[in-house]
Amino acid sequence: WVGHGLKPRDFLFFGVRLVRVGSSLGCAIPFSHGSEKIGYQVRLFSDKLKEKYQAKWLSVGKHFCSPLLATPYLEFSQDKRTLVITEDIISAMRCGRHCFSLPLLGVHLKDEHLCAIFSEQFEKIVVWLDNDNESVCRAAKKIRDRLKATFNTVRIDLKKEPKEFVHERELREVIFRG
Repeated sequence: WVGHGLKPRDFLFFGVRLVRVGSSLGCAIPFSHGSEKIGYQVRLFSDKLKEKYQAKWLSVGKHFCSPLLATPYLEFSQDKRTLVITEDIISAMRCGRHCFSLPLLGVHLKDEHLCAIFSEQFEKIVVWLDNDNESVCRAAKKIRDRLKATFNTVRIDLKKEPKEFVHERELREVIFRG
């Protein structure tokens, strides 16, 4: 999980911390609303603990909606009006090097997501979910269809997730070719 193209500066910027849950370790990625910490996504390293909770991720904190992510790299980006909607936070962190990104923490676009999207007035939206099964593909199409009346919206139909790209140049080409 840690090896998906993330660099130490990514962990520092996003405030990722090593945490102990019971007798196991994990990484916690904080979510904020303004200056207030409202929750964490925790990825556990122990297979036994993952089985106990029956999930790779634990969401801890107040009910929250995933925030728009921008990284320190954004100031060097040529395109600040593009948003990539991803399924998970690691893919969003990777895409955030090139444009704004929004991790859904699942496959459903909520009203809170729509408010965040409309408040930024993006010129282009890229929907890039994991496409690992038919229900995810249907969800991605539904999101694209919901947004395309207002925004230039494209859907990336690759089996490869943003976090699986080794080279930033290739990831950037996929984001901006649509």
